[in-house]
Amino acid sequence: MSQIDIKVLKQGILSRNVVTCCFFTVGEAYRDFRQYIGNLKRFIQQTELLKTFELRIYTDDTGKDIALAVSDGNPRVTVLHYDCPQFREGRGHKGMFGTLVRFLPIFEDLDVVWCSDIDIPDRWLDERQLHLMNKHKCDFFLAKFICYDDKVVWNRKNTILAGRFITKIQFPRALLTRFLNMFTEGKLSEIVNRINDENTNLTNNKPASEFPYGMDEVFLNTSIYNWMMRHNKRILLQTDYFIRGFAYEFGDKEAKALTQSYHWFPTHSKFLKLKKLFEKYLPILMKRHICYKEFFDNLPNFKNDFIVYSIVNGSDL
Repeated sequence: MSQIDIKVLKQGILSRNVVTCCFFTVGEAYRDFRQYIGNLKRFIQQTELLKTFELRIYTDDTGKDIALAVSDGNPRVTVLHYDCPQFREGRGHKGMFGTLVRFLPIFEDLDVVWCSDIDIPDRWLDERQLHLMNKHKCDFFLAKFICYDDKVVWNRKNTILAGRFITKIQFPRALLTRFLNMFTEGKLSEIVNRINDENTNLTNNKPASEFPYGMDEVFLNTSIYNWMMRHNKRILLQTDYFIRGFAYEFGDKEAKALTQSYHWFPTHSKFLKLKKLFEKYLPILMKRHICYKEFFDNLPNFKNDFIVYSIVNGSDL
């Protein structure tokens, strides 16, 4: 059994509403660690949008000093140190193990758990998403991107993004225990190899690892996904048709700048410019990726953004 030991390094104001994230580094980090520090500082500020939430930062020896320093004096932030001997490696843990640890609050008796990456635009922490959950009596908020389901090796009809979901469900901790046991027993080696192959291709350019980038989503889209289907939980599904990467396929520098700007700071004028670009490029993209046809068919219906909300029962997930 894989035991994750948790020690509270800094206790923030307790709340039954929790935003959870992780902060650590690995030897084969594929981004500059200084960028992660900047992301964490900004994320702490961004979570001020959720004033009733406690922010939990899960970290290990590789990130604890920084997590404590950047959260010093902030009463909303709790810093928790994790240690799992079976997954230890050097000062830290194998690969992206820490991304799985941030899920620990979903097994606790809490009202709302909001799981997030730390490198996000402000709009991803928009409390209106939670209000919609309440309005439609939903148990889980799932955000997905058009065509993402076809790009990942653990694809489902509505793939859960590890860095962006909200849940009111207290899931059984046994789901995580069983998943980690399967990993240590080698029962997930085939999918680990497939993920590493996908991660190291020229497009993704992420390093291979014993616990690779994406294993957190494997857990969500197997153990958690199947549990919600069996228990027929009610899901608020947000489908985002905004494609950030299309401009890179065409080498359009102006379109690249516009998509980046819209992602971080969306405005209606940028939306209208992007809509015209999609009218130009989507017919070509559809020939390469059939999944874009849905976007093309719906393009005239988008008036203010590229987002569609729907309600899905777990049995149809």
